[in-house]
Amino acid sequence: MNQEIGLVEAKRWLFQAQEDILSAEANLREERFYMVALCAHQASEKALKALIIKTNGKMAPKIHDLRKLGELVRVPSDLIAILEMLAPAYMTSRYPDALEGEIPAEAFRADDATRLLDAAKQVVLWATNQI
Repeated sequence: MNQEIGLVEAKRWLFQAQEDILSAEANLREERFYMVALCAHQASEKALKALIIKTNGKMAPKIHDLRKLGELVRVPSDLIAILEMLAPAYMTSRYPDALEGEIPAEAFRADDATRLLDAAKQVVLWATNQI
């Protein structure tokens, strides 16, 4: 993939990350808090992968580890902490057996969802500014 194609592909990934933020906001209004968590993680992952694609001119690794993806694009240290806070949402928002005694639809609260959405917005904004 050349740099020009890499930028086009990166923008596609970034657009989807921004759409995931919009989906998280819609789910927040509908009080589907576990879906906010999932969309927040997905938006962050896609934004980081967009930057990897733009930087490397090739597709990002097919991993979901936000910290590892962040390290690949050298995110600032304050964002590493945000990525670590977002990371568990990948599992805990998806699988009924990921949380002891609760399913995702029951486990996430409004404050959890708001905190995760705000964190994802910071990641997406940072990646957008890099691209």
